[in-house]
Amino acid sequence: MALPLDDITIIEIDNWMAAPSAAAILADMGATVIKVEPLTGDPMRSNGRPPKIDGVRDYDFQFDVDNRGKRSICVDLTNPAAIDIIHKLCSKAQVFVCNLLAQRQEKFRLDPETLLAINPSLVHATLTGYGTTGPDAWRPGYDVTAFFGRSGLYDAMREGPHGIVPMARPAQGDHTTGLALVGAILGALRLAERTGTGQVVETSLYETAVWTQASDFATTAVDQAPVRQRSRENMLLPTANRYPCGDDRWIVFNMP
Repeated sequence: MALPLDDITIIEIDNWMAAPSAAAILADMGATVIKVEPLTGDPMRSNGRPPKIDGVRDYDFQFDVDNRGKRSICVDLTNPAAIDIIHKLCSKAQVFVCNLLAQRQEKFRLDPETLLAINPSLVHATLTGYGTTGPDAWRPGYDVTAFFGRSGLYDAMREGPHGIVPMARPAQGDHTTGLALVGAILGALRLAERTGTGQVVETSLYETAVWTQASDFATTAVDQAPVRQRSRENMLLPTANRYPCGDDRWIVFNMP
């Protein structure tokens, strides 16, 4: 069966979860994804032990969540020969995905200007912590710090101004931002196909988290007061609330 991206090749240089999750989704759509890792491998490969199957730990489910369907090569980016290999790969690819900070992109000659000079129709896609403009531009960031912390999402999630700040589950912000990057890449591919001109796209954990709170920001603009998560005891309607049940489960109503 034909897949929508089975004629697309993606070169990926990233680690952990956010940007890799975007490339994994594109691989699901049929793209050939070549993941470039350091000689020691993506740190996600050693982030916890794989579960035992028939008494043997030989499959890393955690790593495979965001790296399924990919090919992989290991190189030393400080070796000029390795950069030449990546440039050759990019010359025949349609997409380059990375989460490298700007200074590292320039240091290793993987910045948009360099790669689009090699392949003028390439889509260069970057996922960062805080974006490429503004006072926090190009700061390193993670799911918990950039998506939940800096964006104010943690503060908005607690019940009342003095409520306990809840902890998010792993990679919720990473995967949400990965979806945003997928959309940007697909749009850029369409434009590159129509015009023959390469595109540069980016998103960030922080920017995506702000977008997820757009409804709260709109409410704040009207009410001129911060939006707070209401406690169960302080909801406006009993039909828009959650309740514990006798079987130790919960039921959630959404009938405003």
